[in-house]
Amino acid sequence: PAPLDEDKRFLLFETGDARVFFLPDVHTATVSNIAAYYNAALPQIEAYVGVPLPEKTDFYLVRGQERLTEEMRLGGGSEITHVEGISLAGPGYRRAGVYLDVATPESELPLLVVHEAVHQVVARVSRTRPPVWVDEGLADYMGHLVSKEAFPYEAAAWRRGVRAAVRRAVQQDGILLPLATLNESKGWEGGSKEEVTLRYAQAYVAMDYLLERSGLASLRSLFHQVRLGAAGSAAVEAAYGLSLEEVWVGVLASLREPTPEEREAAALADYARATLALLREEGETRRAWTVFARQSTLPRQEREERNLVFLEIYREYQRRLETVLPPEEARTIHDVARRGLKEIAEAMSSFLLYERTGDRSLLADGNERLPRGALWADAASDLLVILLGERRVSAEESL
Repeated sequence: PAPLDEDKRFLLFETGDARVFFLPDVHTATVSNIAAYYNAALPQIEAYVGVPLPEKTDFYLVRGQERLTEEMRLGGGSEITHVEGISLAGPGYRRAGVYLDVATPESELPLLVVHEAVHQVVARVSRTRPPVWVDEGLADYMGHLVSKEAFPYEAAAWRRGVRAAVRRAVQQDGILLPLATLNESKGWEGGSKEEVTLRYAQAYVAMDYLLERSGLASLRSLFHQVRLGAAGSAAVEAAYGLSLEEVWVGVLASLREPTPEEREAAALADYARATLALLREEGETRRAWTVFARQSTLPRQEREERNLVFLEIYREYQRRLETVLPPEEARTIHDVARRGLKEIAEAMSSFLLYERTGDRSLLADGNERLPRGALWADAASDLLVILLGERRVSAEESL
């Protein structure tokens, strides 16, 4: 990388589509990844807006909120705080480009990079800005597409979370704003962080619905209307043949139908809730049996009766586990849990027969099976928690 002539603080990484300026404390791998995200997204962005971008896009990468705010100010932007990125586009800025805080978690960078890049492209190919909810919704939509390639589970969780947030808000009167209000920038001003986040969610689900319903042709028509100078609501109606109220009715209808991703996540969450609850209960039962087994002074008859009770409990655990249908990704874990419960149940059977016959080989068999079964049962519980984390699924998710 070569230092910039006009600003010796920055280094430059240049590709066919972008100039990425970065400060020395930004890792070069991060620089390369950000350039790759943009290069992957640009052809799609151009296809969606229907116009090629004639020149390269500049990126400015810094680390930390204070530095980001300062660089945005130097570039001619407002001193906006608590943002991870912003796009400054147009001749009114001393240093136009996309400004990003690379301290953002790695899995969130593709969405952030592409979101701001969409704003940059749209601003440079349009005479006027499209409805703000279209601009913001498309930015998140395109960002999600690229994010799915790099971080599929995180991207899927993000989309489920956005849709769930709007569903919850539908139940609370007055929280969701009409799309007409979100047409203009002033509709996005004020409110808490949660309220602003919900506006972005509204914009995303609206664009998601329109693209699923009508595809690229209508979106390109919308941007064509914008380039001709059409106002927000008029541009949407001309492109889609729908009023904003009709668009929102369609959005709400689409939210009522779960996506395949939502169904898969809910199936995993349902399975995890049931199986983890069973395994937690089994662990408590195992601890209770340990306390009982240490009571060596109990009469043999009582020991036999209580061992029978524990054996029946474990047979019931086995029956309950068989009623829980594992999703494809949890089948191996299900087999581990099944094996654990089977080993412990057989250990309980050996202990019971030992009390009845006094055959010490049965006691030895039980003492061998019990820790082995406990290891498998505990491993199943741990593996299930790990799987939920990897898939970014909460055990509380449901349809």
